Amino acid sequence: MPRAAQVRVAQPSSITVTRPASSGGAGVPRGAGQPARGRLEIVRRWGVPADKGWLAFAVLFGASVALWPARFFATEVAYPVLHACLAVPFLYWCVVNLVNRTRIVLDGATLTLRHGPLPAGRGQDLDLARIGRFLVQRLDTPSKNGGMYSSYSLSAEVDGVPVDLVGGLQERDEADYLAQVIEEHLGLTNAAPASPKP
Repeated sequence: MPRAAQVRVAQPSSITVTRPASSGGAGVPRGAGQPARGRLEIVRRWGVPADKGWLAFAVLFGASVALWPARFFATEVAYPVLHACLAVPFLYWCVVNLVNRTRIVLDGATLTLRHGPLPAGRGQDLDLARIGRFLVQRLDTPSKNGGMYSSYSLSAEVDGVPVDLVGGLQERDEADYLAQVIEEHLGLTNAAPASPKP
């Protein structure tokens, strides 16, 4: 279904957009192989307020290893080592979710995707002329209580092949808004609606 026929999505608070001043945010429709005009920068904040609670838990979990009485290290080495092996990646994941941003820049003929400032995820540099449309997909994962947990992703169809851009989005509105802003900038109106991944 073309995005033009869908309802416009309001800007989520986790996303900021910097549009070119001269275009007023509207893209110029392009023909095949014609690059977009102007620079568009989209920044998505990863963290949500609940992540602060997880960070506090991770710090306490890690601190329990440091406070483990030294006299037990000689006899019970496995416990603090296992504890540290669990605490360090968990603490890193919490910090990454709080401080990282995903930056999507459309400038000239290139879409550039970067995650940072801490290392996490893979960046992309895509030729805009090779992008046919953007796909919003839903990934359904069974939860422990028998229900389903859904997350969303944004992909670009490059030469007919989907290339993942942003994944693990908790809200569909984030993925839909990213697709909407990029498509409008590029003058595309043929995005696919969200569908479950096989």
